[in-house]
Amino acid sequence: MKSRLTTLIVMTLLLGSCSTIRIKATGEASSGKEKLGKFVYRKSIKVGAGNIVFCAITGIFYGGWCWTYLGMPNSGHRSKLRKALIEDLKAKTGLSSIDLDKISMRRLSWSNEASSLELDSAVSSPAPKSPKRKKKKSSSSDSEEFLR
Repeated sequence: MKSRLTTLIVMTLLLGSCSTIRIKATGEASSGKEKLGKFVYRKSIKVGAGNIVFCAITGIFYGGWCWTYLGMPNSGHRSKLRKALIEDLKAKTGLSSIDLDKISMRRLSWSNEASSLELDSAVSSPAPKSPKRKKKKSSSSDSEEFLR
């Protein structure tokens, strides 16, 4: 009974950790002839249930299908990440056409976290302006209250 429970827990942890891949992409973005700047993009992408099932079935044979995880991200993951990156860049900049240059992608982990996009550029959506505040004149009663 104890060994079955241990096996079940280990399999659950292995299968749960192999369901997503977190990828980091870096490169340069442009819109037509206008350069937008360099970007760093991190996103978690689902691996696919087929990989998880094959990993579980063949895992007893020296890892079996699980070795494919070391080769990730594959072309499918790269394509999904590229599409998501372009959509997020369009949303951030408000532009309708985005081109990616000098893009490189690498696996970060198997975690499932929120996406993050950092863009070093002059062209981006304008930041909300905070209203200017009038400087308050300090009075002696405020100082006395602070000291108490």
